[in-house]
Amino acid sequence: MIQSSPSQLLAEIEALASNPPKDLVDDTELRTKLYNACSAARSALERPTELVVRVLLSLPVESAMVNTALDLELFPLLQAGDGEPKSLASLSTATGADQILLRRILRVLAASGAVKENGNDTYTLASNYSLFANPAFNNSVRNCGKFLDPTFQEIPNFLKSTKYQNPADPKNTAIQKAFKQENSSVFEIMSDKPAAAQGLGVLLNTWADGHAFLHQMYPVKESLVESFDHNSSPVFFVDVGGATGQKAIALKESLPNVPGNIIVQDLPVYIKQAPNVDGVEFMAHDFFTEQPIKDDACVKILRRLRQACKPGYSKVLIHEQVVPEVGASAELAVEDITMMALCGVGERTEKEWTDIVQNAGLNLLAVYPPKDGVSESVIEAGLEA
Repeated sequence: MIQSSPSQLLAEIEALASNPPKDLVDDTELRTKLYNACSAARSALERPTELVVRVLLSLPVESAMVNTALDLELFPLLQAGDGEPKSLASLSTATGADQILLRRILRVLAASGAVKENGNDTYTLASNYSLFANPAFNNSVRNCGKFLDPTFQEIPNFLKSTKYQNPADPKNTAIQKAFKQENSSVFEIMSDKPAAAQGLGVLLNTWADGHAFLHQMYPVKESLVESFDHNSSPVFFVDVGGATGQKAIALKESLPNVPGNIIVQDLPVYIKQAPNVDGVEFMAHDFFTEQPIKDDACVKILRRLRQACKPGYSKVLIHEQVVPEVGASAELAVEDITMMALCGVGERTEKEWTDIVQNAGLNLLAVYPPKDGVSESVIEAGLEA
């Protein structure tokens, strides 16, 4: 039961929307739970007509206007000068867009929360959209959209063509149909589109930003550091498929005196984008081939990693989503379909992960779920001595 009266609850929500408390914004776990609760409350209150407008009109139009704003470089303009209010006239002059059209675009952006209307035709950029004002991110989003939008639009036709069978072939899913590159993996398709690959890498890093990292859930010190044997191998941690090293870098920052080498492996298109970080080595590697690091390893391609593991010592840590049997978040559900469209795979339940680990010849030792209910879990596997 709701403790507050409807009018009190409305006032509290309006106050929260106008000025979220800093301690709430800084509390990642509580903020995520409240964000998901608000989304669930909206769904519970939504009428069928409102749902139709949201799905068929609001979301596509909002996406179109955000992409238009990116093309106009509107977000950097709004952020300029420490973000002080910008007039419609000045924005029109800077972008070359007609004032009447620009006002209509800004109206949609204001309704969706991207900008704030200050009256007298002046606007400011919402703080949570400040990332869009970064030119590099701005460009990456546009490149990524050119890659993802055609893929998502192809999903209904692709599924219909398969008579609605669950995709299981990474070379036969929506992305191959969208770009007319049959029998090519997502990696092969991206290799022909380096800008799109770079954009996707930025998206993946941004997606993970604010979520719990491996070292925040898994007892790294107790399970890895204290038992590390430098004589067995100088390698402490290998992030297989680690893109530009976001998780490995976070681990290094949490362990400034890490006892061994930290290595990130992925395809060259991502390794080339990786930053130069002391104590983190980046290695181009196709994780479907033999694993060159012959000791501690983590994440994915379990049969290859099992061959590189030392029984009773090495740990394979799979930092991945674990889908609940009931009540998956919207973010997780969307991520699952995205993986299906790009790679012909999906996010898995704990039972499915257990079966995969055991079929790879490993033992599932433990599962460490995130406290916020959204971040990736840590699945610990290994070989008996």
